[in-house]
Amino acid sequence: MKNILLLGIFIASIALASGVLAISKPAPESSAVSKGSTTDKRGIFSGVIEKVDETGATIVVTGKKMMEVKTLIFSIDNKTKITKSRSSIAPQDLKKGMSATIEYHQNAGTLTAIIIDVSAP
Repeated sequence: MKNILLLGIFIASIALASGVLAISKPAPESSAVSKGSTTDKRGIFSGVIEKVDETGATIVVTGKKMMEVKTLIFSIDNKTKITKSRSSIAPQDLKKGMSATIEYHQNAGTLTAIIIDVSAP
């Protein structure tokens, strides 16, 4: 009977000790947060295309964001999906004056378009 009581106390103390260790040990941080690097931020911006560079690598769009008129420059890469009336178009088909809604991600200050949906002015 004494052995069973001692065994119970021993098991209870191990359970208590492991619970205390689990509480006091912080969870590991993700590598992006712990290194202090900037994380991707996603957003949507709507406006009018002001300029398309000759190679189709960037577009300049002016629109309102948070009640303020802003002009933003978006990079276009080979992953960017561009549509007009639900049909795919090439970056070279983007023209000044088109209305555009851009879904983008921001990384280290660079805005890269993920999806660009345009309509004629």
